[in-house]
Amino acid sequence: DWCNKNKIDIINMSLGSIEFGQQSIYNKYFTNSNILYVAASGDTSSIPNFPSILSNVLSVGGTTLECDTNNNRLQ
Repeated sequence: DWCNKNKIDIINMSLGSIEFGQQSIYNKYFTNSNILYVAASGDTSSIPNFPSILSNVLSVGGTTLECDTNNNRLQ
């Protein structure tokens, strides 16, 4: 509600949790078509976190690339 009143157009969320039974009550907060919602997908290679799993949220993630002293990728 505050974001709508203050004409915020991007909300970046570096948070998340596993899916839970009551998450549907929060879905209504991610439906304003004038706001871009961005959320972290999580820090593991498992299922992405809530709220990044919602269809109205842009899910972003990262990866870790490990290299040796010659900048060769370690596997």
